[in-house]
Amino acid sequence: EEKDEKDGAMDMEAAQQLYDKNCASCHGAEGGGGIGPSLKDKKYKYGRSLDAITESIANGRPGGMPAFGNQFSQKQIESLAAFVRDEL
Repeated sequence: EEKDEKDGAMDMEAAQQLYDKNCASCHGAEGGGGIGPSLKDKKYKYGRSLDAITESIANGRPGGMPAFGNQFSQKQIESLAAFVRDEL
């Protein structure tokens, strides 16, 4: 719905572009891991809920996961979390 887009909601294609640009270098193009852990095995250290994934993206995690809370809007973070959980 166009209204949602204007309100800042993102679609999965836009979330994938964010992932490709900001996450793939560590987590792999398809989420299979590399420098960072795999996102495909669904055994996330901090949980698979949208809240847990959103927290990881926004605030980072010890051991190398940087915080993106100052780079992305809340809507971008939420859309990226949904992409990671549902599309990878």
